[in-house]
This record gives sequence, structure tokens and C-alpha cells, in this order.
Amino acid sequence: MSSGARITDYDRIADRFDTRYRVYAYDGVRETLLGFIGQQPSAVLEVGCGTGHWLDCRAKAFAEPSVLVGLDPSLPMLTRARGAAPSAPLVQARAEDLPWADATFERVFCVNALHHFTDRARFFAEARRVLKPGGGL
Repeated sequence: MSSGARITDYDRIADRFDTRYRVYAYDGVRETLLGFIGQQPSAVLEVGCGTGHWLDCRAKAFAEPSVLVGLDPSLPMLTRARGAAPSAPLVQARAEDLPWADATFERVFCVNALHHFTDRARFFAEARRVLKPGGGL
């Protein structure tokens, strides 16, 4: 594990994780995220989606159909994400080993998760690999 990665047992805190969204508005994060994703991308991946809060935010903001996918290593977090984003495909995997073919997504994002990745350089390489030409991270 590279230095600096925090170890948090998300399996144990999944049931209370969303408390933060009732306490803080995160409007700046929401607006930045929605601006980055835009209205046209048809394939978007959230890495470290946790309980699906930001997947749900994107799904509610735009009526345009798109493939909105969430990835997280914690099954309890993904179980909660199923309720927040019922139509999003959810995948249990690590950020450093994205289980998709090259050039699959137009946008890849993570919100408040990067500091938990054990090998950030590998994550960035994987994100670059799964992005379509001209895509954004």
C-alpha cells in the first residue's frame, strides 16, 4: 500500500454514512460535478460511489438517458447505493482494477474517495484506459 492512504472500514459504517448529506449541503460539489459531467455523456462512471449519493444527484439532474455506473469495494455501501440509484449498474471492485474494456466511458469521477485508493497512480492509469478519446476525469 502506498503511503497516505487511509484505512476505513466502510462495511461497518455504511448504515450511517449518509448522515453527512443531511448535515452539509455540498452545493459546490454538486454544481461542479454536474458541470463536469454535462448533459450529453452517455457513459459515466463513479469510482468510490459509496452509498450512491452522487449517482442519485446526477440521475435527478438530467432527464437524458445515459449509462451511469457506480463502483465501490464495499458490498454494504453498494447495497445502500441500490436504493439511491436503482437503475445504475453497481460493481464491487477496486479503483485500481477497473473491470471494463478500454474506452468504455466518456466521464470518470470520484468525490471524496481518492485519498482511500491504495495506489493512486494505478487508479489514474486505469481511469485513462477506460476513458474514450476526449473523455474527462
